[in-house]
Amino acid sequence: MYDKMQDRSKLPANKRVFLESMLDKERSPITESKLSKSEQDALKELVWTKYSVLADPLTKYKSYLEKLTTQKDAKLFYSPDQLAQAKQDLKTVNSYFEGKITPDLLQLANLNKGTNINSTNLLREAGVDYKQFNLYPNIQYQNYGSTPGEAAANFSVSAGNTDGKSSIQTLLGRFNFDVDKQGNLKIKDTYDFNKPEQSTMAEGRYEAAGAMGPYQVLREYAGEQMPQGQGRNVNISVPLEPLQYRDPFGFTIK
Repeated sequence: MYDKMQDRSKLPANKRVFLESMLDKERSPITESKLSKSEQDALKELVWTKYSVLADPLTKYKSYLEKLTTQKDAKLFYSPDQLAQAKQDLKTVNSYFEGKITPDLLQLANLNKGTNINSTNLLREAGVDYKQFNLYPNIQYQNYGSTPGEAAANFSVSAGNTDGKSSIQTLLGRFNFDVDKQGNLKIKDTYDFNKPEQSTMAEGRYEAAGAMGPYQVLREYAGEQMPQGQGRNVNISVPLEPLQYRDPFGFTIK
């Protein structure tokens, strides 16, 4: 069972953080120092997979922008703002196909919020459905490619499954993210749990908990120990470059 005798060095981040939070009452921020290379790689994969759906429309948009920005009489048909946006979008798209996710890409990919009318109009003229560009910079449970129940099955007492994505799913779950100009993936969140249902552990009705799986029992317990608003801050920064990760001392290495 989970106790202070558990060899935590062999556990993935989701289990180590759970133990130190529940048993040791640790409340310091959760940073990238808690994540192994495979867990950092899983974060990158989640983000890249989310934006991979734009590969085809961005290919079409790139072709259009290349023609527009080299068109000699373009100034006759487009305003200075539109031409400037076309050059910026081409730079953004080229970076994407070079394997880089930039702050400008996050903005271009989320046009449905209506903040960039020039890019929206350019996409229309390129024959690209701008409604595809509705990707808010967050990760939801469906982005993990497995159900919460499947992830819960991996949250066992022993070291068990050390798959990076499963670890991230039960450590962070849903979260918002950003990317800075240096190409770092930035995650600011709170590590806490929903309060338990009245009919379970909150009232000490452990017979009801017997009908649950081990993962749900642990979440009910965690909801008592660390309810929403009383958790740990999450402040993670990892480089998005495919072959780089940040070690426990904060150094970026390959």
